[in-house]
Amino acid sequence: MKIGVIGLGFAGLRTMQLLEADGHDVTGFEARDRIGGRCHTVREGEVIFEAGGEWIDADHHRVLDLLRHNGREPLSSDSSPRRLIFGGRESNWDELWGDPEIRADVERFESRVESEVGLVTEPDSTLQAFIDESVTTEAGRWYLTAMYRSDEGEDLDRIGRNGWFRAYENYRDREGGELSAFRFPRGASDLLDRMAAEIRGQLHLNCPVTKIVEAENGVWVETATGRHGFDRVVMTVPGAAFGEMRLPAALAESDIAKIPLARAIKITFLFGRGWWREEGWDGSLMYDGPLQQFWDGGLGSGPVLQAYVTGGEAQHWVTRPDAAMAATEELFRVFPQAQAWHLETRVNDWVGDPWARGAFGYFPPGFKIPSLEPVGRIHLAGEATAKWNGFIEGALESAERVAGEIESEENSQPGRLRIA
Repeated sequence: MKIGVIGLGFAGLRTMQLLEADGHDVTGFEARDRIGGRCHTVREGEVIFEAGGEWIDADHHRVLDLLRHNGREPLSSDSSPRRLIFGGRESNWDELWGDPEIRADVERFESRVESEVGLVTEPDSTLQAFIDESVTTEAGRWYLTAMYRSDEGEDLDRIGRNGWFRAYENYRDREGGELSAFRFPRGASDLLDRMAAEIRGQLHLNCPVTKIVEAENGVWVETATGRHGFDRVVMTVPGAAFGEMRLPAALAESDIAKIPLARAIKITFLFGRGWWREEGWDGSLMYDGPLQQFWDGGLGSGPVLQAYVTGGEAQHWVTRPDAAMAATEELFRVFPQAQAWHLETRVNDWVGDPWARGAFGYFPPGFKIPSLEPVGRIHLAGEATAKWNGFIEGALESAERVAGEIESEENSQPGRLRIA
């Protein structure tokens, strides 16, 4: 079959690889001037960092296998104790866990999760409400909120309890230490480039799809360069970006199109010297200020410290015309010693990106898990459609599902769209 794939991130490229392995003729379309979607490695001489997705959990076997297939061993992440700042007081994980009241809060929350996972509440509530019901201390509330806000990429009063419990099923067999255990050794874009090099079909970059039309025996995809006819089409772009295209009504109005994306951004600080390393600190910090979370983001020899900001705070930063300057001032307020070596600050905005509209999918209160059935001859992929939603692992999972769908349905509609 002749198949078009829209969106060339991990989901799109892996879909193309799998479909070509099954003998299909596949063409890819990408609105940006690069492959990768919401994963993008910035390389500028000795400075290398991830502007988008980067973490690999130890049980993300699809990502790990794909790395090793391409001759890359995953880079272990540093698991040294994280610094914490809450209410103007600095501590670390060990000190926080040593507080019996805070530990009781965390244990109470985790016990409730284990006893209630799999249960569906009606009406649905929020993850924030579930945390608030489980704790007795402000520090315990902040700790749990900060941890899960980081995981979800969004304020927890927007995260539905039922949807979160569904995702929690992924973690039930974990023994500890799996979270963010690895990174891409040469950046996510290195693996993406290697995947693209194996693909025989044409990859159209700088080629946003403007319209998709189902015909009697196929699907037309329209771009600025013309019309392309296919037997099937695979959509891997997030539903939040569907509004950039004219689509069949059933697709434009589908539940997939309504999945919201987390408001998560990265703010990257470049330095002439890795001052934090010289202080014996690994760069990891979580605090109750407007930059929320830090880590050492450098993949090259150029020193890089990154902040990860989510939810309403992220929305605030990306709407500020002076965001980079204000973020730098906040950095200096927390770490005055950074000023001596600071070179540049960049805001990596996924919320305002028209082809992303956010970082990754989440399920708000009351949102029903969407059907993944094809819409006519249009198949649905991308991390938000996967069990591992919100992860690169989910993007690869969705590619496997879609390739299986197409292979099993190949002979169900024998007609082919003939291009004059």
